[in-house]
Amino acid sequence: MQTILIILGIYLLYKFMVDFVIPIYNTSKRVQQQFRDINQRAKENAQSNQHNYNSSSSNNPPFQKAKVSSKVYIDFEEVKD
Repeated sequence: MQTILIILGIYLLYKFMVDFVIPIYNTSKRVQQQFRDINQRAKENAQSNQHNYNSSSSNNPPFQKAKVSSKVYIDFEEVKD
């Protein structure tokens, strides 16, 4: 009787490991890898954008006055007290 309980316990432990623990471990590894990939791509994009900004800023000054058209009309309402 005791050997049957031991075999049943070993079987249940095996099923728990195979059906629960191992899939969670694999999923967590996959998610961590995806986060690393996303961070790496974000860093590459930031470096690329910084490089593009530096090359374009050498051609144009960073702060230029916007040209304002004299035909701009802003509608407003009077506020009565």
